[in-house]
Amino acid sequence: MRYAILSDIHANLQAWKAVLLDIRSRKADRIICLGDIVGYGPNPLEVLKSVHAEADHIALGNHDAVVCGKMDADLFNPAARSAIEWTTSRLGPKAVTFLGTLPLTLAGPHFRCAHGEFSDPAAFNYVLDPDDADASWNAVPDRVLFVGHSHVPAIFVTGASGRTHHVTPQDFVVEDDKRFLVNVGSVGQPRGDGVLATYCIYDDADRTLLWRSVPFDLDAHREAFAAAGLDPGAALFLNMDPRRGHAPIREQLDFSPPSDPGRRARNVVEVSELRSLRRRASLWRAAACATALAACAVAVAAAISLRMARLDRMEIAPPTTPIHAAASVPEMNLLPKLGASLPAANWGIGLASRKSQRAEQAEADGFPALKLYSARRLPMVIRSAPVTAAPGMPLRMECYVRHKDGFDGELALAAVITGGSIQPRRLVASPALRRKDGWLKAQRSFELPAGAEQVEIQIFGDFSGETLVRDVILALRSTQ
Repeated sequence: MRYAILSDIHANLQAWKAVLLDIRSRKADRIICLGDIVGYGPNPLEVLKSVHAEADHIALGNHDAVVCGKMDADLFNPAARSAIEWTTSRLGPKAVTFLGTLPLTLAGPHFRCAHGEFSDPAAFNYVLDPDDADASWNAVPDRVLFVGHSHVPAIFVTGASGRTHHVTPQDFVVEDDKRFLVNVGSVGQPRGDGVLATYCIYDDADRTLLWRSVPFDLDAHREAFAAAGLDPGAALFLNMDPRRGHAPIREQLDFSPPSDPGRRARNVVEVSELRSLRRRASLWRAAACATALAACAVAVAAAISLRMARLDRMEIAPPTTPIHAAASVPEMNLLPKLGASLPAANWGIGLASRKSQRAEQAEADGFPALKLYSARRLPMVIRSAPVTAAPGMPLRMECYVRHKDGFDGELALAAVITGGSIQPRRLVASPALRRKDGWLKAQRSFELPAGAEQVEIQIFGDFSGETLVRDVILALRSTQ
C-alpha cells in the first residue's frame, strides 16, 4: 500500500490543491492527514471540505482541537489566536463537530501517526531534536512513526546503540534494526529554508519512504489573504522569498504545550486503526442522512480512485504518426495542433465515460482551443504521439488553460518519459501562472535523463464542468 502522508495544511487552498495533484500523479493508494487542516490560512471551509472528501484518514491537530473547543486558545501566541478566532467564525457547527471526532493517533500496519509526539499526544509536544524523539520511542513499539506540528521536515533514527540521531530529509528504505521518526513538514505553512509544500510517500510493502516538495502559487495565496482581510504577516514565507534573517524555529512556534495534565486536549479519541476506520460521508448534511450518505461517499471515492488508477490502462485510441525531435529547430513546437476531433493521427484520448465526457475544437479570444467537458467529476486524458528524443536533450513544455464557471477538480500538463532501460517517469506542470483574460499557464523545462528514448505529452485531470486548453507546446529549448 502506498500512503501519501501530509500535515499542517492550515487553510492554504493553493498549496493543498498543488499537493493533491502531485499525490494523484504519484498514484498513492491512501491519503493520511496528520492534522491542522485549519488555522492561519484564508480558506478554512474550502480546504476542510476538500480534505474530508480526499483524505482517507485524518488525525487531530492542535489548531483543529482549539477550533472545536477541545483546547484553550491562550496556549497559542497572539497571531495564532487571532487566526483561530477568524477561522471559528467561518466554520459552521457541523464542521466543528467533525473536527471534534478526529483521533489523536492513527495506527497502521507497522507504523503510527500523530500530529505531535506519542508519549502524550493530547499535549501536542513538538519533536525538534533527538531528545524530543526519545519520548516517542518509549511510548509506542512501531518501527516507523510519522508526525507534523513543527512544519520542519526531518528524520530521527535510532538503532542498536539506543542513541537517536537527527538526519536531513532524504529518501530511505526501512532497515530491520532501526526505528525512524519522520516529521513530514507542512503543506500550507512551510518553515525553515524553503517555500515548498512538503509531504511523504510511504510504501509499506517495500518499506520505502520518498520525499515530495511541491511549488504552489504564492501570489494567489497572498491575494486570498488580502481578500479575507487577514494579515499576511501570519505566514512568514509570503514575505521572505528568498527567506533571509529567520528567527530560530523555536521562536517561530505558535503554541505552548501545556505542562498541566488538566489543560491537555479534552474528550478526544486516543487512537484509530487504519484498517477499520470509517468516516461519515459528509459534514454538511443533516444527521438523519449521515449513515446513507457515508456509504454513498465511500463508494463514490472508491470508484473515482479506481478510474484514476485505470486511466493509463484504458483503451485509448493510439496516435499512429511518429514525431521526431532529433532534427528540430530550437523553440519550434514539436507537437501538431490538436484537430477538430479526437482521436487523430498524432493525438489520442481516454475518457472514463463516453456518455458524460467529450473533447471538441473551439475558439477562445481568437485562439484555436480544445474544449474539454465532463458532466460529472471523472478522469480524462489527452495524449500526444511519442516524440523520439535523445538523452540530455533540453526540452520545454507548456500550455494555457481557462476554466469556465462551475469547473470543479484538477487539470494539469505532463511529460511521460520512457526508454528501454529506464522506468517511465512523469513530470507534471500545474497551470498556476496567471495570465490576462483568466488564462492560466502551465510550464516546465527539463532535460531528458540517461536511457530516455521518447517523450509523450499528456493533458490529464479529474474534473466536472468545462475548460479550455490552447497552445500545447513541446519544444527543444535553446541553451544560448
